[in-house]
Amino acid sequence: MADVAGAVTYTLPLHGTQGINLDITGKIKFGTADEDKGLGTGETDVSFQAEAYKSYTPQLTLFAGLGHAILGDSEAIPLDNVFFGFVGGTYKFDERFTGGLSLN
Repeated sequence: MADVAGAVTYTLPLHGTQGINLDITGKIKFGTADEDKGLGTGETDVSFQAEAYKSYTPQLTLFAGLGHAILGDSEAIPLDNVFFGFVGGTYKFDERFTGGLSLN
């Protein structure tokens, strides 16, 4: 069995900021994978992040975010809690194809 994960995001439209939006996300990963088989740590991870994004054209959206992950610490795999950040953008080529790049 694999780990089970879920996330909830709340979007805040920031009025008066030229179309910038803010997403606040909370994620949880329950350590349900079999750690004896090397499929996971067997521990629960929790993370929170905030992401701001703005569409400059109907095709181009740029984004940036910051977050913090609280990682479950197992005896087999010692992990440290981490802060993280990312920047990137997406481009909608047509109705079916969208591409993007992100630096984490």
